[in-house]
Amino acid sequence: MSAPIATTALPPETSRRRIIRLAPYLLLCLSLWLTFFGGRVPAFLSPTVERTLYFKLPIAGTEFHWTFLDRRAFLAGELTLRIVNPARHRDQTLVIFRNGVITKGWEMIGDARPDSSFYFGFATGQRFATTVGDSIILTLTMTEDLRGRGPFTTGTLPRGTYVATGSYKLVTGGTLNLLKVMARFGDPPAAYLGCWDTTWALRDERAEGWMGKKPADEDDVSFIERLLPDRGVDGRLCQSLTN
Repeated sequence: MSAPIATTALPPETSRRRIIRLAPYLLLCLSLWLTFFGGRVPAFLSPTVERTLYFKLPIAGTEFHWTFLDRRAFLAGELTLRIVNPARHRDQTLVIFRNGVITKGWEMIGDARPDSSFYFGFATGQRFATTVGDSIILTLTMTEDLRGRGPFTTGTLPRGTYVATGSYKLVTGGTLNLLKVMARFGDPPAAYLGCWDTTWALRDERAEGWMGKKPADEDDVSFIERLLPDRGVDGRLCQSLTN
């Protein structure tokens, strides 16, 4: 009866060399995986990071651009941003503007306009504690009706109080997505709000804006968009996405 053949263990040096050789490929595969799924990482693996903030108001039919025509009327109300994360014991409310005054540190996105019109987005270079699992609550109180226009739309946002909930569309800094780390190397960590559960409906909406009428194929959904619908960094589906 022959003796059993003993298994041969790889020398430790050989195992380490193989791991070292495979490491770049494993990191690349991980980064591509994260990129394919929008850079999403489970909330429990996502550290809290001090980030700048950027967002646009979730007004229906204004995915990219919109301006209010009366700066004074727009700023006469109030806009607040609440960031909540019970698991991290955080609940902070930020006032963006109130009673005609934009809070120091915040600014309108885009260039100042001489005709009193006002863009519908805000950003701040100040940094606030954020993480993937945050819930976002945006509250806008308007004291009068606001006329506005976009590239292919005009309409009125009636006076009242509007609330939108959602999550971040994108966060940079403190993520495992190596491609985004390299693409934004040197930039401060940022959180882009934009994955909303609701939108704010316009009244008297007309399908014609500063670029004329909307092209017939403007709302076509591509195969990739159908295959991979818009999601926030926490994985939730976006009912509305602002860019």
